[in-house]
Amino acid sequence: NNKKKVLEFIKKQNERRKKCYLGIIDADFDHILQKEETTENIITTDYHDMEMVILNSQPDISSLYAEIADTRLIKEFENNSGQFIESVMNVAYEIGILRLACIKRPERSRPSTKDLKFQSSIRKDFSINMHELVTRVVKGSDGKCQFEQDLEEWMNFEKQQNHDKYQVCCGHDVTAILVQCFSDDEDSLGYGCTPLLNSSRIESLLRVAYRSDSFQQTKMYTKILEWQKKNKRTVPIEEALLAEPDERDIIE
Repeated sequence: NNKKKVLEFIKKQNERRKKCYLGIIDADFDHILQKEETTENIITTDYHDMEMVILNSQPDISSLYAEIADTRLIKEFENNSGQFIESVMNVAYEIGILRLACIKRPERSRPSTKDLKFQSSIRKDFSINMHELVTRVVKGSDGKCQFEQDLEEWMNFEKQQNHDKYQVCCGHDVTAILVQCFSDDEDSLGYGCTPLLNSSRIESLLRVAYRSDSFQQTKMYTKILEWQKKNKRTVPIEEALLAEPDERDIIE
């Protein structure tokens, strides 16, 4: 919804020929779908969303683990199975493929993945019961998708395209899985015991881990500099991007 609001706001300012308004929006699946945004004064993230831009930079998130996880269990996992965050990303990739397969269908036969509840399908070893998840989507599609097999075939096709995982994974899925890893609720995966944990807190910690020099290597940064030069305007853009989500929807 915020993406739509930003686009509508900037288009309105463009129509009024107002100067020095810049909107920054998540790409979502647009790069994969080759739906590059052409609206003037709009810049999209290099990857699916800002969380994926951050994670693509390979930040040191040990401080995140120290803040909300059981670091002993994280270290034990990584000694046996590789990077913890990569295992989370692998699960998010499967969920992202499901979302992508749905969104690429014609609208009349497009199953909805809005408010997709996937937590109960994820196991502690980061395997995920995708058939169970697909069945849930099909049952909730109001007849737009008739069979689980059809949707699984669409997903297999998308997997064969070898899409960049940072374009496929949704940041909110990643942070929701991390909440499940570290929280103390009934669906917890057991890598922490933090009360009252939510995605907003994890996203905030990720932004803290993001380095300025990493941001300066993005296409976003280059486009922002070009916009500033064209508009003869200097915007405190890094501070705005790393602010709380409700503070960075519209940048003036």
